[in-house]
Amino acid sequence: MSLSTRRRRACGVTTGGASRLIRFVRCASVFGVLLCASQANAGDAIDVESRDCDLREGELDRLVRLELGSVVNPDDKVGGYRVVIACVQDGMNIRIEDPLTQKALERLVRPPDPGSPEPERVVALSVAQLYRAAWLELLAEDPPPLAPSKPVPPAPRAKVAARSAARAVLPSTPSTTSRVALRLATTARGVSHNALVMPVIGLGLGWSPSPRWWVDINGQFEAGAEDRATGRVESRFAGGHAGASFEPTLSGPLSGVLGGEVGLLLMSIQGKNVGRGLVPGKIEGIVVDGSAAVGLAVQVERIRLALMGRVGMVAGGPVGYVEGDDAVDLNGPWLGAFVDAGFTF
Repeated sequence: MSLSTRRRRACGVTTGGASRLIRFVRCASVFGVLLCASQANAGDAIDVESRDCDLREGELDRLVRLELGSVVNPDDKVGGYRVVIACVQDGMNIRIEDPLTQKALERLVRPPDPGSPEPERVVALSVAQLYRAAWLELLAEDPPPLAPSKPVPPAPRAKVAARSAARAVLPSTPSTTSRVALRLATTARGVSHNALVMPVIGLGLGWSPSPRWWVDINGQFEAGAEDRATGRVESRFAGGHAGASFEPTLSGPLSGVLGGEVGLLLMSIQGKNVGRGLVPGKIEGIVVDGSAAVGLAVQVERIRLALMGRVGMVAGGPVGYVEGDDAVDLNGPWLGAFVDAGFTF
C-alpha cells in the first residue's frame, strides 16, 4: 500500500467519536509538517544581510526567512532572493532582489521604536509586506481608460475677464522680426576742439534674431557749415554703420533702448567764400565712427518711434588748417540726439 493511500485512510472519517478525534489530530500534524517544510524550502533560497542596524542578526535572519518564505512560491526553482536591510539617517531602507522579475524592490520605512519587545519580527513583517504589495501591484489589472471629457464653453463674463487679464500681461505690440526706419538727428562734432552742429538724415534696416535683441544697418548723410572771418567752411559725412541693441519692454508699448554701432564714413571739409589772399581748398578722408546709445521707444501696432541720445568718437579723419584761424578738426568725441521713425513687419 502506498504512502498516499495510507494518508487518505488515516484522514478518513469513521463512525466512532474517539477515532474521529485521533484521525483529525493526525491530519493536522501531517499538514503542519508539510507547511513548515514548504516554508523551510522557500526560506533556504533567501539571503538576508543587515547593515548598521542594532538588531540581532541571527534572529533577524531567521524571522525574515520565515515571514518572506510564507509569501514566496515554494515551488519556485529559480532561487536567489536577496534581502538587504540598511539603517540610514532617515530611517530603515529595505531592498529585495527578486529573481523572478529580475528587479529590485526598495522602500524606506520607519524603524522599530526603541525598546520594542521584538524589533526583528517587526522588520521581518515589513519585508514580507513589501514583497506582497509589489506583487499585488504587478498582478492588478489596469483600469479602463476614462472617456475624454467634453470642453465646457466659458461663460460670457469669464471670456471678458480672461481677455482683460491677457491684455494686462501680454505686450500690446505684435510679434515682429524686421523693421525699417527713417533717421533724423542732430550731432555736435568735434566737441573737444570747436563744436560743429550738423543735421543728419539716414535710413536703417533692422532684424531681430531673438526677443528684445535687434541687429541694425543704416546709411546716413550729415552736413554742417561754419562762417569764419576768413571764409565759410563746409563739412560733410556720408557712410554706413552696423550695430546691435537690447530693447526690453518697460510697460505696455514702451520699451528701453540700449545699444551701440560702428561704421565707416567719408569725411569732407571744404572752404568757400574765402577772404582776399586765401585760396579755397578741399580735403577728404575715410574715418572710423562709433557710438553708444540709450533711449526709449514707443510702438503702436506696426508703427515705431524711438528717441535716443548718443555719445560717439571719430578717429582717423583729416584736419583742415586755415591760415590765421583755428584748424577745422572734427576728430574726437561727439554728441547727438537721434529720432528713428519707422514701422516693423
